[in-house]
Amino acid sequence: MLWRVVLFLLLISTVNAALCGALQGGIPECSKHTIVIVDASSYLQNEDLAAKLIDFTNKTLLPKWRGDQRTQFSFAIYGLVDRTGLTCKGYSTQGQSDPEIVCNALSNWKANLGRGVLGTISLLDIANDIHECTIKEENQYYDLAILFTANNNLPDIQTSSWFPNDHPVIVVNLGNGDFSSWVATKPKATAILCNANSFDDSLAFRIIGASCGNITGFDECSGPMTTTTPTIQPPVDGNLCDCDIAHSWNDVMILADSSSVMGVDRYHELEAFIQSAFTKATIGSEKTKTRVGVITYSENATLVAPLDAFNTTLDFVYKQWPYLGGSGTNVLGALDMALDEFQNKGRSTSRKVIILGASAYREGDYDSPLTQAQTFQRNFGVIIVIADGDIHGQGIAVLSQLATPGLLINATTGLFPDFHDLTQMLCNANCFCPGQLQNQKSAYFQVTRDGESWPSRGCYWDSSLTSIQALVSNTCSKLSAGAGVPAMPDTIGKQRGLLAGAPVNLTKPSFYLGLTKNTNGEWVWDDQKSYNGGDILGSGDCAVLQQGTGFNSVIKAADCRDGNFYACQTQPCSTTNFCG
Repeated sequence: MLWRVVLFLLLISTVNAALCGALQGGIPECSKHTIVIVDASSYLQNEDLAAKLIDFTNKTLLPKWRGDQRTQFSFAIYGLVDRTGLTCKGYSTQGQSDPEIVCNALSNWKANLGRGVLGTISLLDIANDIHECTIKEENQYYDLAILFTANNNLPDIQTSSWFPNDHPVIVVNLGNGDFSSWVATKPKATAILCNANSFDDSLAFRIIGASCGNITGFDECSGPMTTTTPTIQPPVDGNLCDCDIAHSWNDVMILADSSSVMGVDRYHELEAFIQSAFTKATIGSEKTKTRVGVITYSENATLVAPLDAFNTTLDFVYKQWPYLGGSGTNVLGALDMALDEFQNKGRSTSRKVIILGASAYREGDYDSPLTQAQTFQRNFGVIIVIADGDIHGQGIAVLSQLATPGLLINATTGLFPDFHDLTQMLCNANCFCPGQLQNQKSAYFQVTRDGESWPSRGCYWDSSLTSIQALVSNTCSKLSAGAGVPAMPDTIGKQRGLLAGAPVNLTKPSFYLGLTKNTNGEWVWDDQKSYNGGDILGSGDCAVLQQGTGFNSVIKAADCRDGNFYACQTQPCSTTNFCG
């Protein structure tokens, strides 16, 4: 708490309260502790909008409340590019109902825009941070969360729908996201306000009205909002990783919930479901084959089969897993045991995959598995979760936090998932970029579609030194992580992903692409496919990709002899493209 005291003293000397007028209005506050959250991640697409949101809170929203109920206010902003020295992923500052302290906190909040915003962060990561980090620091739950967000990633939104369980939430929807799942999860604690970016008294009174007893599960947006369709439609992204499970080469550890919470019948049903997903895989010890180990757990974890136990697929499919039947759900113990197997027996060229089949997570004489799971995933491990909640879906909210994006199977009674879904997820897990697992400096980075965690849009590499265009192809072909070619991002999604991979110390650089004019003056990609992205302005026979306003991308013409950065691409490693 020492840093809190230091922060508190710094805030007192920052700004005079009269400059913002917070908590000097006539409307009583309706909670004991409110947090205002600005999701200034890349979904916002406009740096100025983050400042407008903070100014709106400072000058329009908080001045309408009065401060005689001693309500505490906290403020958080996510998407900061520079998080140096922060305890949490989003900057948080604490105030009280004292107007001067709150005004100083607001000033400090806005000052952190200088760290830069529009970084990449998921809504699930924000929710986890508010829950795991801020709440522990403040030592209590919030009575109200006001979230400004433009997130439109439906799987991310749905996976974060447990957030209203902690506290009432007002979502000011600045984009086209569908937050109806939040209302369905906690109908009496969620309000979704649609907004056309008009930050005025009307929006302030709508927020205040919702906070003061009117959070009754309404959704003004009624599903996704419509957006303007561009004149030129980019090509539809296809998944670059085909699924041939017979040629996968993952290292897989299965963690099966063998507790009384799961129940013996459901446990054996889960066992058959998982084994069925591997029936067409080729299991063995060779580097081109899949390896599988099994752990069951209740209060404690039991290693049923180590990672190198099975030499054939039949050996695995007909292996019986013992049912333990205890009342505990020690996911962390099973996770630690799996990590030990990977550490001792894992192959450097294979993706480390955990399949967690669980009905719930209950606190006991063991710690939460969330931190360990997130660390594993940051090191390019994958967690597929088969969440078997009860008929009301209890347990899904907690378990979904452990799943890698796009790799959650909701097995709640009544939903009837197919084991082929798990087979496909194993293929997706076997899709990664060359050099990624070894964390090579020359590793390609992945570009994904929303809600996915594998390079469905391809693998790219951005230079940090400039070159003329004629030398780009030669350099791409010599990358130690894997031979590549000049990048050909033929969709907006690929272009934005390529720009996002630029070295952080570069400000809106231009990248040579594999796109040039032919002798007829037509723009064609290096693979001889026609360019269909609209007019390319400027003079020159080579094309460069630049970041435009916000996070928009633009392709311009350039002189092929100019010095520009450049981008390479290569095919992802997959079940049809062995890397190793």
